[in-house]
Amino acid sequence: MTLSVEMKPDVEARLSARARATGESLEAFIQRVLEREALATDAKGSASLTGAQKAQAYRAWAKSFPPSLPSLSLEEVSREKIYNRK
Repeated sequence: MTLSVEMKPDVEARLSARARATGESLEAFIQRVLEREALATDAKGSASLTGAQKAQAYRAWAKSFPPSLPSLSLEEVSREKIYNRK
């Protein structure tokens, strides 16, 4: 199916930036977002996904973050480190 969508310029710019951050074209990024939404739970919150579909949705979600995000060690997010910041 082909679909045309009119977007405000600022929305298109933000989506384009997010697509570039994940190394995708704008079209591929939007298609992935729409597929994720199609697999999401319904309005009543019932999960209609199989285990494999949930795993696929999780991988797609994890891939949506920019690869340049820093990794944090367990020590950096420990309770002691959080509450003893100065």
